[in-house]
Amino acid sequence: MRALGVKATKGGRQAEFYTTDLPITGLKRTIEVGFDRDVMVTKDALEALLGSAYPGSRNSEQDAVLSAATSSRRGGAIAQEATTSSNEMVALPVEQIERYEADGVQVEFRTSVVRVANEAPPADVLAIPAGARLVTSRIVEVGREVDEFDHPTPPARKQ
Repeated sequence: MRALGVKATKGGRQAEFYTTDLPITGLKRTIEVGFDRDVMVTKDALEALLGSAYPGSRNSEQDAVLSAATSSRRGGAIAQEATTSSNEMVALPVEQIERYEADGVQVEFRTSVVRVANEAPPADVLAIPAGARLVTSRIVEVGREVDEFDHPTPPARKQ
């Protein structure tokens, strides 16, 4: 990725921007990513945010973002609070712009982080509402039925 320097995001924060062209047949595709170096996350957390964590597989776009997140200076207020010794800390991408161009027509997609905070979520978000019931996903239910078929429970004896 090529460094573009520090500039303001649409949300008004300062970010260090990088850009790269990613090849797609018949299209010109450019991604531009802005990182807030004052907000650091673990590399595993960034991979989860990008969708490249296990069981996903990493693509060229995610590789480019990860490489830019680890480059340049390190540090920041939130990074100093983190106590992760086994995992590398990387900058949080706060804005990503994807541009596609074909036949002189350009389309732009912009993703922006609007707020970063570290307070606990409200209790009403964490509480299970009264009357809620557990809904088992289809894949879990199929697995349970296959296991039951492979290992049936013997019928209870009548006395």
